[in-house]
Amino acid sequence: MKFPKSFKIGFETIDIEILPTHLAYDICREEGSFHANLRKIFISEDVVKRGGATLINILIHELLHVCYWYNNLSNNSTEEDIVNAMSNYITELLFQSKLTTLIEQEKHKCL
Repeated sequence: MKFPKSFKIGFETIDIEILPTHLAYDICREEGSFHANLRKIFISEDVVKRGGATLINILIHELLHVCYWYNNLSNNSTEEDIVNAMSNYITELLFQSKLTTLIEQEKHKCL
């Protein structure tokens, strides 16, 4: 499996764009970032090349930002609202997206 170009969550499609390393670090100062207005996650090219747990961690981190935005969470959200939204979202990611396949693909790089 190649790195996914998008994730479908509910009615939203979140695109994934791999940025050249110099853009990710020199301009954005981040290995990954989610931009709600673009419905897009940017990930640094060197992180994708490295793969393994680092790649999966950064991707999950950015997907949780998507969850926060998608569920309209805020500083005023209760703990139960946040945990419920995150657990529903993670379950959907694991059972209805390419995330589980990607984790299996990258897991061997950690052994």
